[in-house]
Parts: sequence; structure tokens; C-alpha cells
Amino acid sequence: MRKGYNKVIFAGQIERSPELRRTPQGVAIGTFSLYVPKSRAQEENVLVDIVIFRSLAEEYCPLLTVGRTVLVEGMLAPYRWHKVDDARQRAYEVHATTIRILEE
Repeated sequence: MRKGYNKVIFAGQIERSPELRRTPQGVAIGTFSLYVPKSRAQEENVLVDIVIFRSLAEEYCPLLTVGRTVLVEGMLAPYRWHKVDDARQRAYEVHATTIRILEE
């Protein structure tokens, strides 16, 4: 049996304001992009897609604006789709479990 641990932590600025929508069942889902500037350990800046669910989405979507600095904890989640030529594509997003606003 495989065992693993999936947790990521990012601190950066909101690049794209959150978009709040609801599933047909009424579950709130928020999505936004987080800009993480490069550090000594990484060679380039990172733009991370963040997804927040339910009460976290309802609480934080109105508070998060472009440029605001936040810390996001969550898990890395893959998503897949097919292009028009039927080629499989895969990318990753972070499903956030905790958000902390680092500056007011």
C-alpha cells in the first residue's frame, strides 16, 4: 500500500480576484490566482491556481482583492482534460484548507 503526505504552503499576492460560484447542489466554490515571487531556492516566479470550498469560499472571496498578501495552506490536486485533438492534458491546482491574510 502506498503512503504519502500531500501538503503545500504558499505566501504571495493575489494576482486575480476570487470568483465565487455555486454547484447545482449549492456548494460554494471560489477560485483565484496567487503570485509567489521567486526566492533564492527557485529560479522563477510562480503563479498558482487556488480553489476554496464551502464556508472558506463564502468567508474569504469578499475579502481577497488583487495585491493583498496571503498565506495559503492546502493540498496539491491534479485536474485533467482533453484538447480538441483528443490529447490528454494535466495541470495542478491547490485545494486550500486554510487562508491567512498577512497584511491589512
